[in-house]
Amino acid sequence: MDINALCDAVQEALDEAQGLHLRPQHAPFDAKRAHQIGGSTVDPTKPEDVRQRRARAATETLTKSMHDDRMKAEAKFRHRAGLNCRITRVAVNGCCPWCSDVAGRYRYGEEPKDIYKRHDNCDCTVTFENGRKRQDVWSKREWEAPEPGAGAGEPVVLTKEQGERLQAEHGLTKLENHSIIKAITVQDFENSDPNGVISDECKNVIINTLKSQGVSFVYDEVRVVNIPPDEEGRIEVLRTNAIERPGYPFVVLEINKSYFGGRALKQVDAMVEAQKYCVANNLMELVLHECAHAKTIRDKTYAAYEALDQELKGSVFRNPIPGRKDGKSLRDLAGDLSEYAQKDGLECISECHVLLDRGKTIDKDLKDFHDKYTK
Repeated sequence: MDINALCDAVQEALDEAQGLHLRPQHAPFDAKRAHQIGGSTVDPTKPEDVRQRRARAATETLTKSMHDDRMKAEAKFRHRAGLNCRITRVAVNGCCPWCSDVAGRYRYGEEPKDIYKRHDNCDCTVTFENGRKRQDVWSKREWEAPEPGAGAGEPVVLTKEQGERLQAEHGLTKLENHSIIKAITVQDFENSDPNGVISDECKNVIINTLKSQGVSFVYDEVRVVNIPPDEEGRIEVLRTNAIERPGYPFVVLEINKSYFGGRALKQVDAMVEAQKYCVANNLMELVLHECAHAKTIRDKTYAAYEALDQELKGSVFRNPIPGRKDGKSLRDLAGDLSEYAQKDGLECISECHVLLDRGKTIDKDLKDFHDKYTK
């Protein structure tokens, strides 16, 4: 079939780059499911619009599932061959509670049994890592992991005992019998805010927005701290802090204690709306701003993220955009968004993210810039 042929070409190219020569693994075609879908599209008891919706949604899901099954077979085969495999599921914006719950990064063999499953219209992504190469099991988008010794080591994999001890010490969530770090929860806030500085309604806005954006598992910890004003005297209400460590960064969502100070959500929203340097009009939009930062960090080693940060402070952001007739740079265009968007590329991406979520139209070059680093 075409799907297997395309997967063969992609997988062979990936293997060739690593000096591997492995036989492609083809998953069987789900003929029973295909016949069921075919029957549902000609069901005379259902209206025409229902049959058309079934034909579209069900066939799209089946096509994606065929690719999922193929990648599942490849991961199983490569694990048995002794390759180091891990699986990550990322829940997308607006995903359902089930998708949010199953999202996470797992060592092969410790992933939830339903990690490859999807419902109709589901756009969540699953990646499997094979040695130094990673591949998105649904979109087939691929990227490089760093060379050994390039400033980032292998991700730390805990034993069951270590994971349980870490869970007991830091209030991490445990999924069945697998010790993994899961999405930020109310308990994380209780641990970091024992005096209740942040109101429950503000906590719920933060947690629910992170979950809706599919980034709640990116953060390793929540900290309620005093954040001093930045060099321009601006007060940061929330801050995403990527802390250096071997392999992937330790990512902390920092919440400014002095800003919240026991205030109700209505008061916090009013304070956010009153400020003029960024585009956010309420707490939820401030969280959306941080979600964009989390998306740029996601799946990157600390070295790779640090390099991206430096890149987006330099010529990529400040030089004229190639082919643009007016000679403007991304920084020039960012001036139409907000003062904060002109600080650097990462802040520009986050400001774009808030406006796009609001349904606003922004310059195409800015949107392309945003999509490149957050999709």
